Amino acid sequence: KRFTLESIDKTLNSPKPQGTLAVILIENFRHIREQHTLDYIDLILHSIAKVIKISFLDTDIIARYGDALFTVYSDQLSLADFSTQCEHALNQVNNTLFGDETQYIKLTLSIGVSFIGDRTLSKEQLLNQADKACDKASQLGGGQIHVYDSVVTPLAIIDDEDTYAQIIRSAIEEGRLQSFYQPIVDLSESTIENYAVLLRIIDKDNSHIPPDNFILTAERVGLIDQLDLWVLINTIKQIKEASHQGIKRRLFINLSHLTYRNDAFLERLVKEIAAYNIDPSLLVFQINFSAVKTDPIRLKNFISILKDECGCQIAFDQIGFSQVTELVLKEYSVDYLKIDGTFSQNLLHNKGSQQTIKDIIHLTRSHHVKTIAKSVEDANTLALLWNLGIDAVQGYFLQKPADNMRFDFDLNN
Repeated sequence: KRFTLESIDKTLNSPKPQGTLAVILIENFRHIREQHTLDYIDLILHSIAKVIKISFLDTDIIARYGDALFTVYSDQLSLADFSTQCEHALNQVNNTLFGDETQYIKLTLSIGVSFIGDRTLSKEQLLNQADKACDKASQLGGGQIHVYDSVVTPLAIIDDEDTYAQIIRSAIEEGRLQSFYQPIVDLSESTIENYAVLLRIIDKDNSHIPPDNFILTAERVGLIDQLDLWVLINTIKQIKEASHQGIKRRLFINLSHLTYRNDAFLERLVKEIAAYNIDPSLLVFQINFSAVKTDPIRLKNFISILKDECGCQIAFDQIGFSQVTELVLKEYSVDYLKIDGTFSQNLLHNKGSQQTIKDIIHLTRSHHVKTIAKSVEDANTLALLWNLGIDAVQGYFLQKPADNMRFDFDLNN
């Protein structure tokens, strides 16, 4: 385990880092442990480890990371080749009986994959992303592989990129895009309604395709700027409509690292804000915090135009994996920090996550930057975040994403 983390660190500190990590979960392992002896369990683990080992290269690093978890790390294979190796391990386990003559059993794996890219800041981030992708694979029944890249993408979508690219193109052409909204509740005031805007595609059967299934493809095939532009214009219209109703509603929209580099998008942004004559401070752009490291010059230019010429606000997303400094807050004139949802999950029992959030809050208070905790899923977590001093919360405990904005913010004072 330690050697794996040291190897990832070494890769991240190299001039051109490249690496891929898999978190491999043995499904229903707790039940197996309850039903069998320790010798039998050891036999199962050795057998699984052997299958994983023969599925990957000799140069790949395989580790037992937890009770029912293995990791595989490679700095040699591309994402595509590494994913093929993961599929081989998955299929081998599916086609193997484990155990001994006393009882043979079938096992299932769930695999989450994360790869080092421009937005990877630390080994903790890479591990958390692979773990999140593994959780998604497990939640959907196991026996599958998911890849993390801002969203959690099923491997099948990466393998069938052309098909999903056509789905995106037809959705744009036929007007089958739809915004969903999730409330962001400010714990200190309710004069302004805050919502995160989440994009969906409506398929030809009138079902909603979540972003997990198309954002990565859109970035890879050059369609993300069209999606971001659609969200921008639709959001500006929503702000305008709310103001006609006497409602002050602030909307947070995601912006790809590819889109903010596009001068045409900036020009359209300035034009649309002027055309609709909205209060620009009600429009908040969410950008992955890793852009501070990977693309500082273009990011500063975008934020300068965004704030000076447009009057909009900026939020850095996925905070917590890399240290936020006073210099960053000053240089980028950030208004909000959205703490990655990983830190809200298991917060009650994770002192490290609690300390991370405390440190962020301590820094932001003196700079008038608001903090937002994502993925809040229960009352006890909400209470703890309140005690830690978080400014606002977002998550399923408050409300699932919906196609309307009807949350009663007054009930949360």
